[in-house]
Amino acid sequence: MLIEGFIIVVIGMAIVFLFLSVMILVMYGMKAINRLLPHHPQDELDGSAEKSLEFEAIAIAAAAAKKQRKNKNYGCN
Repeated sequence: MLIEGFIIVVIGMAIVFLFLSVMILVMYGMKAINRLLPHHPQDELDGSAEKSLEFEAIAIAAAAAKKQRKNKNYGCN
């Protein structure tokens, strides 16, 4: 019975080792494929950097307004 348990442990460890080895090989393969593909940053393609700055300014203004409203309502309670 002890030997059967040892065999199960060895088989389990071998499966985990095999899985991790395959995962590492796949990651290296994806790295190689990624190097072959051309790199096109989104900001340079369609001018979305300006849109991003505009959305960032809107988000900052909305957060400031929310905080101001929260502080104003906090004093009324």
